[in-house]
Amino acid sequence: MSTLRLVGGNAHPLHPLVNTPVAEFKGSQIFSSHAHSAAAYERVWKANQLENDIVNELAEDVFCDVDGFLKALFPVSNTLVEKVFTRASKPGGCYDSFSKQWMDYPINSPAQELELYAPFVALVQSITNYTSRMAGAQMNGVRWRDYHSIMPLSRDPGAPEIRPDIIATIGVANNESVPWSRILVPVEVKKQKREGPALLQLLKYMHMVFHEAVDRCFVFGIVIACANMSVYLADRTGVLGSSVFNIHKEPRLFIRVIAGICTSSLANLGWDTSMTVIRERKKYTLSQLRLSKKPQFSYQVPWTVEREDYYWVIDMPKPKEGADYGVMDEKDTEKFVLYKALNVQRGEVIRGRATRIWKAWLFDELTLPPEDRQLFIMKDTWRDDERRLEGEFYKHIGRHDGVATTRSYGVVSVDDKEDKVVTRIRRDLQVCAKPRCINISQKDILLETIPLSTPDRTRGNTTDYGILIDYLPRIEVPERSPRGRTHSRLIMGSYGWPIKYALSLLEMVQAMHDALAGHWAAYEKGVTHRDLSDTNILITGSKEVGRRAMVIDFDYAKILGDATLAEDPISGTRPFMSGEILTGQRYSLSANAELSDDDQHDDANNVRPVHTFYHDLESLFWILLWICICRAGPALRRLDGWEADDGVAGDQYKRYFKAPGLKQLGYNKYDLFALPKYFGDCLSAVTTYHRPLVPLLRSLRKILRNGYGGHFNEVEAYRAFLQAFKDTEQSLSDQDEELNEDQQRAFQAEERRREADLMDWERTPRKMARQEAAPDVGKVGNQSAAEQRTGRVNEAGPAADTDSDGREESPTPLPPPTATTSRAERKLIQDAMASGPSTRASQALPPTGVSMQSMSRVSVAPTASEAQSPPPSETSQTSAPVQTKSKKRGREGADDASVAGEGSEQGGGAKRAKRGSGGRGRGSARGSGNGRGRGGGGGGSRSQPDRKGKGRAVDPS
Repeated sequence: MSTLRLVGGNAHPLHPLVNTPVAEFKGSQIFSSHAHSAAAYERVWKANQLENDIVNELAEDVFCDVDGFLKALFPVSNTLVEKVFTRASKPGGCYDSFSKQWMDYPINSPAQELELYAPFVALVQSITNYTSRMAGAQMNGVRWRDYHSIMPLSRDPGAPEIRPDIIATIGVANNESVPWSRILVPVEVKKQKREGPALLQLLKYMHMVFHEAVDRCFVFGIVIACANMSVYLADRTGVLGSSVFNIHKEPRLFIRVIAGICTSSLANLGWDTSMTVIRERKKYTLSQLRLSKKPQFSYQVPWTVEREDYYWVIDMPKPKEGADYGVMDEKDTEKFVLYKALNVQRGEVIRGRATRIWKAWLFDELTLPPEDRQLFIMKDTWRDDERRLEGEFYKHIGRHDGVATTRSYGVVSVDDKEDKVVTRIRRDLQVCAKPRCINISQKDILLETIPLSTPDRTRGNTTDYGILIDYLPRIEVPERSPRGRTHSRLIMGSYGWPIKYALSLLEMVQAMHDALAGHWAAYEKGVTHRDLSDTNILITGSKEVGRRAMVIDFDYAKILGDATLAEDPISGTRPFMSGEILTGQRYSLSANAELSDDDQHDDANNVRPVHTFYHDLESLFWILLWICICRAGPALRRLDGWEADDGVAGDQYKRYFKAPGLKQLGYNKYDLFALPKYFGDCLSAVTTYHRPLVPLLRSLRKILRNGYGGHFNEVEAYRAFLQAFKDTEQSLSDQDEELNEDQQRAFQAEERRREADLMDWERTPRKMARQEAAPDVGKVGNQSAAEQRTGRVNEAGPAADTDSDGREESPTPLPPPTATTSRAERKLIQDAMASGPSTRASQALPPTGVSMQSMSRVSVAPTASEAQSPPPSETSQTSAPVQTKSKKRGREGADDASVAGEGSEQGGGAKRAKRGSGGRGRGSARGSGNGRGRGGGGGGSRSQPDRKGKGRAVDPS
């Protein structure tokens, strides 16, 4: 097998005598609401790392030489093209019809690419000027600039140092610096000395536009290799490219592209015109509100690098008056104001769901004080065309405890057209081809490797081939068409905190119980979630049984009877998926006997299991086990780097949550159910804090093992799971929870964060995708290593390394050391009396924690008494134990605690908490999005008895 040299990554194996790369077999792919990549704050934004991300993201989603590309995507009338060409060909024009070349622009490659920048800008500006003089031509204000020596502005301090050579901009004067968000079309001039394809460099620019501009649906880009030009479209399904053409020999094609860019509506150039902006104010008068209803786009307001000083405004379908829950009015709409971004970094992807999450208000409530406005969560995403809208699942389920609630949902409309990739963006352009490899070296290209259909193939000389045109060989996979995606939005009325941030073991167990009950309610309605994860179970802060937690993110759910997508045989978040789904084989378990180490995995049954309710139950088991291994206390993770150690904890974490390859991870999970020894080894990795949950883990494993060994009855399985959580809740209620100093600090910091969520009416600059990686364990500024572990924004521990989702770890950052709570804010928290999560801030309940309720005995266990030895690095950083007096805390105690802080952690309560669900409060919902994992699949095992329960019995709870 021969190989091609890649710019980065591994070489593709090639068939003999056919010099084209072969894609890695993907078998079973994971489509999940979580991007299976390193967390955003762990990835330093350097250009080469960004290049690797793009190569991985677009492994088989770049299609070139698409027939009809330019005509379909630049629908300029032939009459206008001919008029501009005629004007350019007249004396004094810029095109010489006799020699068939654009004057003042080179025919052959210059010694340096620098010599192309100014001539190209002058040429496209001339064509733009000619176009503007034609009758009927409506110009859009696009300006062309040579920007090769200047880095575009960014609000992200970790943005990579990359500079597009030439840019087409909107809303920027000639003498002003250009932010990435105002770039409409980036242009890359192919470099002679660069080894990689020019397209790969162009994709970095397009990626940055998505990263910075939340109001962008797609991006056009251009590659110029002297006189050879190709145009590319990056949308949420991948990249399409035109055939390469010579601008001298085909001047009308060149005019079509340039005239199309300067005359098309901004919506047809990628701008999301469904998003407008209004000036940020603390409170609006009625007259200001009326003026704000006039649409204004983001490029029409001043841009500052410090922060966004405006709110985003969108229209959403209004709930139909008098109709059932989840029924939307087909005509009537209502406006929402997106006032704070919770998670927007995942919108930077070229291929994927590009999910963005915001806090929102109703536009008509802007005249009210911020604390009186109803709070919502807006989720913006690009779903697969073959999937249902997420709102349809909530409508189908109805209002149930343990399930999030929705206010509105629908497909986004841009210029009165549904925002769909296939119809609006690609204009029904048909594509069926083999994808291209985008990271092949452009040096020393052999003649036989050049496709016969490419320009200049007949020259017989390939010395300059990699300079005159990108060499992008086809990947040896079957021809296919890119999957379509539809832009949709969802307004939620529910919010909370991810399960891993529980303030106590009891709160976590109670939350899992109520989330499981919500999952059962959905299943009774015929909906299987199929993607339970640590971020899809939210703690609400309510003390009311049934409402202490909820399940969210039904992106990948299915209604029973729905067909499975051809390219979506499995779904889920990889670390928490069932081993049956990962391997595509049923567990070979006996109901009455444990297996031994000598037993082998049986691949005899090749029937792939269908994702059903008991696979979600297994996911719940893996979530609990992951928390018990990866977390060290209330809202506290283990020390940085522990998972890389050779100790027991690191080995178990890698074995069951980070094993390479889908099948290997699935086989490891099978072993834990089949072999008692493996389960025992895993339990030894449970942190000391979570040791009281070991009996619960044993119970859940036994339930699952018995079900896999015989058959699953849905009612019995749910009832057994719920009972196991109830028994554990009772056991924990009779105990006190002992915290060391680190755990106290984490408890107080999390409590403070929940208070901040309630009081968070001030907008902050939206968080960008990739912050600098957190330093190694040790002292950073005034924060100790232990204190760093309590800060969610910088959390880069096991949660990030499970390939979770690339999101930031918290909806709100840890307050700065100087943060205090005003008397008015404390009074608002103290006087709140409503039960459960509220839709009004003025009715918000106090945050969960000891500062708002009576507490019993207060004590902290000494570190030396811990039965479980933490990883080596953790032992050295665990603070000394503290003993405090018992004290009941009423309103005065809470008031005192709310202003007490220790170090950089602003404590909101006592130094130790009795096990309990704590107080109540409201937080922000977590975002979700898409990722796609690749790996092996197929195979099977021995057939098993039918696990499906018969009929639908009463509620197991």
